[in-house]
Amino acid sequence: MRRHGYKVLVRNFKTTGGEIDLVCRDGDALVFVEVKTRAEDDIVRPAEAIDARKEGALREAARRYIELLERKDVRHRFDAVEVRLNAGEIPVCALTPNYFA
Repeated sequence: MRRHGYKVLVRNFKTTGGEIDLVCRDGDALVFVEVKTRAEDDIVRPAEAIDARKEGALREAARRYIELLERKDVRHRFDAVEVRLNAGEIPVCALTPNYFA
């Protein structure tokens, strides 16, 4: 995330409504990041595991995080990081900004 210019603020933010893997700052935007990992030979992309239920839980956790801030009108978005694992190789990571609106 740092290589992309993000500043990591929190890892594994947990609430009763869900969990956010990373909370970052990208310029003036607060970014909630979901990280999904799959084996290279898996037939579906890792981010495809972000279904409607998971998206709802992420939105709820983000809402709760924003409630903790003194500024409630903060600009924010949801990004996804896909990690592909292949035995004996360095994992391949891909960042998708604005994965869902």
